[in-house]
Amino acid sequence: MLRRLSPAFLAGALFLAAPSEGLVAQGFTPGQTSPPPPPPHPLLAALGARPEPLSLDELIDASLLSSGVGAEGLPAAREGLGAVLGRAAAAARIAAKAAAVTVPEAGPEILLAEAALKTLHEGGPLRGYRAEATTLFDILDRGAFNCVSSALLYLLLCRELGLACDGIQTSDHAFCVVRAGGRDIDVETTNPEGFDPGTKKNFTDSFGRVTGYAYVPPGAYARRKPTGQRGLVSLVLSNRAGLLEDRGLRREALALAVDYEVLRRDAEGMTFLIGRINNLCAAFAARSDWTAFRALVGESRSRLGDDPRLLDLAIKGLDGYLSENLARLSFAPALALVEEAARKGELSPARRTEFLVYLYGNEANRVGRAGDWLAAAALAEEGAEKAGGERSLVAAAAAFRRNFAVGVHNAFATKFNAGRYAEAKSVLEEGLRRLPGDAGLLADLVVAEKALVRP
Repeated sequence: MLRRLSPAFLAGALFLAAPSEGLVAQGFTPGQTSPPPPPPHPLLAALGARPEPLSLDELIDASLLSSGVGAEGLPAAREGLGAVLGRAAAAARIAAKAAAVTVPEAGPEILLAEAALKTLHEGGPLRGYRAEATTLFDILDRGAFNCVSSALLYLLLCRELGLACDGIQTSDHAFCVVRAGGRDIDVETTNPEGFDPGTKKNFTDSFGRVTGYAYVPPGAYARRKPTGQRGLVSLVLSNRAGLLEDRGLRREALALAVDYEVLRRDAEGMTFLIGRINNLCAAFAARSDWTAFRALVGESRSRLGDDPRLLDLAIKGLDGYLSENLARLSFAPALALVEEAARKGELSPARRTEFLVYLYGNEANRVGRAGDWLAAAALAEEGAEKAGGERSLVAAAAAFRRNFAVGVHNAFATKFNAGRYAEAKSVLEEGLRRLPGDAGLLADLVVAEKALVRP
């Protein structure tokens, strides 16, 4: 079975909101997560850079590593797999030689390739189909196989026998194509009669007499495409990653996807890897760990380059971080973060405007409440200019100037009502020096000057 994953894609928009204290209260500290995924396995990376066909030894190593063996266990695993292949190859040669007596017209290569498949199933290591049995160890330890693991074992056996063989991939399946008798022959490796599907296979008794036949219909292989030897090995990694994601182990799945991508070196490998990055980011977002989210995306972009899909994740990660943390940051560093993100393309113009309105509005209110209404007005005007004349900040600046004028008027009125006209006039003059042309203060000044000239 070739697994098809449904990635938990992130929502397209994250809305500005006050920070939540719930996770902190529960003992969760943002950013306290495991380290970024490891770099790719050096051997798999090296094999991914080489042209095919790979040597049998290289294929065996890649298959074992992809199946989960560690570097320390590789020598013993090589020996065990080599023994299995050796026994199967010997049995296949004997069976092909016997078959040549009854069907000599088939040719030795075709008979050997077909005998290899039957040898794996009939008394061989392939004992029972299990959809999740995707590694060589599933076969070697318990005889369980699926389309990927059985195709991989058949590929290795063909190479042991000196036959040219490659992998074929469809949207949800994998099988092999073997070059024998001068033609390419499909091999459905999950079925002992799956050699050259669509042809009849005669059953004979020990005297060579035909007693019946088997027929395996050709598969409806939609969008079949050659995946090569490395590509077939890589499907073990993608299936394992899918099984891990089913268990919620997204970071472990991502580590396998890193190896999958370097082994394939194609668009499909990159798409799969970025899908796993996305899904781990979705897990971070679900628990509001925007620090880990952004660290993962940053590390991924440094390794993989500026893929548009990673840029989209960077935008979502910063958006989420800012939405939940702006209220915790002081004005200057928060503003610098927003502007740097916009410069790098990690904030859309619309979201930049929203964040600027939020930052400048909050800071202006703070300054105004502290008593400096004109400084608050200046901040609101600065924000409005940066935000393209955003009307709410323009209106806020006007309101802050009115608050200043009201304060001056009230101070003037207090002194005027006490008959201290000269002091009242000085209050107004100072106010007009700071807010020239204010109509209300100019009207108050006229009243003060008239009071000063009255006899």
